[in-house]
Amino acid sequence: MSTAIIVINATRLTQVEVQSPVHLPDFPGHNVSVLTVNCMIQGDRGGSNICQYVFVVCAVAMGAYIGTAMLLCLTCNLCGVGGVLELLLHLAQTGWWTATSIILSTYISTTNDHGWPREGDRNAVLALCWTSVPVAFIMAIFTAVEVVQWCRDYCFCCCFHRGLPHAAGADPERPPGETGAAQEQQKIEAAAEADAAAAAAAAPDFLLQPDPPPKAQPTAEVQLSAVAMQPPPQQVVEGGEKVQSRGSRARLCETCGAWAAGT
Repeated sequence: MSTAIIVINATRLTQVEVQSPVHLPDFPGHNVSVLTVNCMIQGDRGGSNICQYVFVVCAVAMGAYIGTAMLLCLTCNLCGVGGVLELLLHLAQTGWWTATSIILSTYISTTNDHGWPREGDRNAVLALCWTSVPVAFIMAIFTAVEVVQWCRDYCFCCCFHRGLPHAAGADPERPPGETGAAQEQQKIEAAAEADAAAAAAAAPDFLLQPDPPPKAQPTAEVQLSAVAMQPPPQQVVEGGEKVQSRGSRARLCETCGAWAAGT
């Protein structure tokens, strides 16, 4: 709204050339071709203090909002208490725009009664000023609600909670809800361990004994003879037949049996 007021005041109400014939109360009976008016809000030809006042009001209002936003951003919401600063800002803006609207209402009403031109522009500036009052007040209400909630949480954490008795080993910085949840979890785990111990005590002994490790299967050991296989000696008897001796035949069987077992 401050931007709109600045635009209207700069383009429509400051340094305005009024075409003749125009009847002005300050110049009765005089008709001039072109008349330059410094400020159409003030109600006289040469004064411009009210228009400058409007520029200053809008600049201060905008600068306060921008400066506060930058401060809250650079300080991480003013270390958590930025809501208090915002509340003070909105309350100050409410009073600021209320005073401005009352001052402008007096001048604009007088100027309109004198019949000066551009009455619609003056009324638009006045309407924007009065609109800024409830807007700033509503923002102050919302900010006040946030500040009250913050104060309630802070007082509960730092005043009420610190005064409560704590169990041995409990963390006083932890909210009561989190401490209770941790205790409930510990109770559940203790009950589960107790149930497991009771079930183990009631079970038969053979169920609790571990299974014996599996026995290793025996492997057959084969010993191979280092004696190379030799053909059995042969004897030539009468009639030209080849006959193996009994001892040679026995050694051959032993060798063949060891070789068969190894394969």
